[in-house]
Amino acid sequence: MLLKFGAKNFFSFKEGVEISLNLGANCPDFISRGKTVSNLLCVKGANGSGKSNLLKILSFIRALCCDSFNIKPDEVIFVDSFF
Repeated sequence: MLLKFGAKNFFSFKEGVEISLNLGANCPDFISRGKTVSNLLCVKGANGSGKSNLLKILSFIRALCCDSFNIKPDEVIFVDSFF
């Protein structure tokens, strides 16, 4: 199960971003219902703030885990970095 993911110098995240599904100690019981991990994540923000780029991070992680065995050792992994 994926509990935390993040990226740095990836698309619009120059300094980095980290997303965690772990619930903090200050999360009210009526929300956590005794669980320590959330099964739902909501991202809210203005247009152009990077919400879609969070999904691109997950897409890259999936591609790296599932398809990287087809890449030759000297081949470049395509990543659209911030610069």
